[in-house]
Amino acid sequence: MAASLRSALGRLPAAWRAQETALSPVACAMELPRILLPFGRGHSTDAAAARGPRQQQDAQQQQDAQQQQHPQDQQRQQPAAAGQPGAAGAGSQQAGPPPHSTVSAAEAAKFAPLAREWWDPKGPFAPLHAMHPARCGFLRAALCSAFGRRPGAAAPLAGLRLLDVGCGGGLLAESLARMGAHVTGIDVNQGGIATAEAHARLDPALAGRLAYRTATAEQLVAEGALFDAVVASEVIEHVASLPAFCAALDALTRPGGAVAISTLNRTPRSYALAVLAAERLLRWVPAGTHDWDKFITPEELAMQMEESTGEGGGGGGGGPLRLSLLAGIEYSPISGEWSLGRDIAVNYIALFTKPGGEGAVGGSASSTPPA
Repeated sequence: MAASLRSALGRLPAAWRAQETALSPVACAMELPRILLPFGRGHSTDAAAARGPRQQQDAQQQQDAQQQQHPQDQQRQQPAAAGQPGAAGAGSQQAGPPPHSTVSAAEAAKFAPLAREWWDPKGPFAPLHAMHPARCGFLRAALCSAFGRRPGAAAPLAGLRLLDVGCGGGLLAESLARMGAHVTGIDVNQGGIATAEAHARLDPALAGRLAYRTATAEQLVAEGALFDAVVASEVIEHVASLPAFCAALDALTRPGGAVAISTLNRTPRSYALAVLAAERLLRWVPAGTHDWDKFITPEELAMQMEESTGEGGGGGGGGPLRLSLLAGIEYSPISGEWSLGRDIAVNYIALFTKPGGEGAVGGSASSTPPA
């Protein structure tokens, strides 16, 4: 497995390795105040990179739209374990988690009160806004490589059907749709879905390429849904069952497709940064946001993906999902920016690919928009 990780890291484009940081534990402790600076509520991120072309005008319109919808939003912000299947924004009634659901009600409840703050780059989701350009850069390059596309094209993911599991307020789903993909975003919190839908309506160019649902991955599996690629960003450390969640991702990925996951590694550095400093010392993140015991090492994730997928696994067809590309998402205290590199001690992002078959990469399945 160690050789597999080294091989996946070795595939990183040279440009991603140009600004690598490899802080020792001692240096990391000395740099804590500067490393954690972007997680403070007063930090200003590049809103244009995080939000897309609408920038500040969209933000004001989003706030106005949410204020007008305030009575409905308050009802929607209760944690939804599983909405009834149907079109996004249908206002489905609350229900308990379906059998064998990977949803952790306690984890979902942490994010429900924050549903209206997803698009505030200075709010509680400031870390995601700060990392967003690096996440998008990885997904653009990795998915283009997996599906034989040109990363420099205006719409490099055109025609691909993507699923964003745990989409929250739609930060990543919107960016993927702007790359040309047909994107379905799902989340268990109705308030987050309402925020995502309201923000998407600010950009008419997204119409027809972006849809949201209050649903679980297991619900879509039961419906027989299949996608070219499935993305789960900063989600897997919050699920109730890692094996079952990996099996669900597999079941939703067609043969020849791919799964992308970003999460936190379980290391002393990640505990110092994400738990001790951010939550307990500086209190920039609400206490209890992270459970270090649920952090997953790349080795554990790679092994679990192989064990839970393929024959006897999730049931999506094809062979098991295997690690193809691995990168660290690194913060430089010198430049104040996040970049992709080989340091996976804290944040990392990985691409898993499934062997091809009928409807493999480049087949007709790639050209069908979501229902």
